[in-house]
Amino acid sequence: MKEGIFLEEAVKLIKERAVGITQTEIRGIAEAGGYCLAEDVFADGKRLMDCLQKIWEHPLYQEHYRKLQKLERERELCCHTLEHFLDVARLTYIYALEEGLSVSRKVIYAAGLLHDIGKDLQYTDGIPHEESSAQIAARILPDCEVSREEQEIIVDLILTHRKKKKACKARLNELFYKADKGSRNCLICPASSQCSWSDEKKNLKIHY
Repeated sequence: MKEGIFLEEAVKLIKERAVGITQTEIRGIAEAGGYCLAEDVFADGKRLMDCLQKIWEHPLYQEHYRKLQKLERERELCCHTLEHFLDVARLTYIYALEEGLSVSRKVIYAAGLLHDIGKDLQYTDGIPHEESSAQIAARILPDCEVSREEQEIIVDLILTHRKKKKACKARLNELFYKADKGSRNCLICPASSQCSWSDEKKNLKIHY
């Protein structure tokens, strides 16, 4: 089905730009190019999934994730779980698409998985978790088919995910911050009155 979608788009594009070419020739060109494009998209998706799975299964990641879940077992306020990590990634990607930003899904989802992974060290050692998470990410990412440039962007997203807009270097950082805060459903939280967030910061209305 994917190949068919790309094929029709290719046919349309060739019709618009080609002169003096037959319908059969258009179809032949589109089939060659369209199927290649579909294969490229499929391959990109597989590479993304492979990368994220390597992050998730990395021994250092699992070590900190297990510690974090144990430390937050009795926590009534928002916890830092895989659900939250993926919510942040998905919201960031949606925001980026809505603004027409050219961004890497791998970068966004890797940052989402890693941005709070050092929260356990904030509980036990008092280290701000954006710093501990960035340090852990820098050790994990080289083992997960992530380029040096991508690693730098991911670590920067992690380091700025608790900072307000004026402290962010790029629009993607701002969107990542927005997604991290927007992922919390404060309006249905039973422990909302105990939260350190101000009412202005809490998500007390439904929004996207």
